[in-house]
Amino acid sequence: MITAAERQELVEWVQNLENTYILQQLRELKNSGKDEFEANISEELKKDIDKGIEDVKQGRVYTHKEVMEQTRKKYPKLFTK
Repeated sequence: MITAAERQELVEWVQNLENTYILQQLRELKNSGKDEFEANISEELKKDIDKGIEDVKQGRVYTHKEVMEQTRKKYPKLFTK
Protein backbone atom coordinates (compact mmCIF):
# COMPACT_ATOMS: atom_id res chain seq x y z
CA MET A 1 0.00 0.00 0.00
CA ILE A 2 1.26 3.44 -0.83
CA THR A 3 1.61 5.88 2.04
CA ALA A 4 0.46 9.49 2.06
CA ALA A 5 4.09 10.60 2.01
CA GLU A 6 4.84 8.44 -1.04
CA ARG A 7 1.73 9.77 -2.78
CA GLN A 8 2.83 13.35 -2.08
CA GLU A 9 6.34 12.54 -3.37
CA LEU A 10 4.81 11.25 -6.62
CA VAL A 11 2.65 14.36 -6.99
CA GLU A 12 5.68 16.59 -6.55
CA TRP A 13 7.66 14.48 -9.03
CA VAL A 14 4.93 14.80 -11.66
CA GLN A 15 4.63 18.54 -11.05
CA ASN A 16 8.34 18.96 -11.80
CA LEU A 17 8.48 16.58 -14.77
CA GLU A 18 9.74 18.04 -18.02
CA ASN A 19 9.82 14.75 -19.96
CA THR A 20 6.99 15.11 -22.46
CA TYR A 21 6.88 11.39 -23.25
CA ILE A 22 6.31 10.40 -19.62
CA LEU A 23 3.68 13.11 -19.21
CA GLN A 24 1.86 11.86 -22.32
CA GLN A 25 1.96 8.29 -21.00
CA LEU A 26 0.54 9.44 -17.66
CA ARG A 27 -2.22 11.34 -19.46
CA GLU A 28 -3.09 8.25 -21.51
CA LEU A 29 -3.19 6.12 -18.37
CA LYS A 30 -5.47 8.65 -16.67
CA ASN A 31 -7.77 8.89 -19.68
CA SER A 32 -7.96 5.13 -20.17
CA GLY A 33 -10.21 4.79 -17.15
CA LYS A 34 -8.39 1.62 -16.17
CA ASP A 35 -6.99 0.88 -12.75
CA GLU A 36 -4.18 -1.22 -14.17
CA PHE A 37 -1.62 -0.13 -16.73
CA GLU A 38 -1.64 -2.02 -20.01
CA ALA A 39 1.65 -1.80 -21.84
CA ASN A 40 1.50 -0.51 -25.38
CA ILE A 41 3.15 -3.51 -27.02
CA SER A 42 2.81 -5.17 -30.40
CA GLU A 43 0.68 -8.24 -31.02
CA GLU A 44 3.86 -10.12 -31.95
CA LEU A 45 5.41 -9.35 -28.56
CA LYS A 46 2.19 -10.36 -26.79
CA LYS A 47 2.30 -13.71 -28.62
CA ASP A 48 5.94 -14.20 -27.60
CA ILE A 49 5.07 -13.46 -23.98
CA ASP A 50 2.17 -15.93 -24.10
CA LYS A 51 4.50 -18.56 -25.59
CA GLY A 52 6.97 -17.99 -22.74
CA ILE A 53 4.23 -18.36 -20.16
CA GLU A 54 3.10 -21.59 -21.81
CA ASP A 55 6.69 -22.89 -21.82
CA VAL A 56 6.88 -22.29 -18.07
CA LYS A 57 3.54 -24.03 -17.49
CA GLN A 58 4.73 -27.04 -19.54
CA GLY A 59 8.05 -27.22 -17.70
CA ARG A 60 10.12 -26.22 -20.73
CA VAL A 61 12.56 -24.18 -18.67
CA TYR A 62 16.18 -24.35 -17.51
CA THR A 63 17.69 -23.35 -14.20
CA HIS A 64 20.43 -20.77 -14.06
CA LYS A 65 22.86 -23.53 -13.14
CA GLU A 66 21.89 -25.57 -16.22
CA VAL A 67 22.30 -22.58 -18.51
CA MET A 68 25.71 -21.78 -17.05
CA GLU A 69 26.88 -25.39 -17.44
CA GLN A 70 25.82 -25.47 -21.09
CA THR A 71 27.41 -22.08 -21.72
CA ARG A 72 30.69 -23.24 -20.17
CA LYS A 73 30.69 -26.30 -22.41
CA LYS A 74 29.89 -24.34 -25.57
CA TYR A 75 32.09 -21.29 -24.86
CA PRO A 76 34.89 -22.41 -22.52
CA LYS A 77 37.07 -19.41 -23.40
CA LEU A 78 34.55 -17.11 -21.74
CA PHE A 79 35.25 -18.77 -18.41
CA THR A 80 38.93 -18.37 -17.64
CA LYS A 81 39.76 -19.32 -14.06
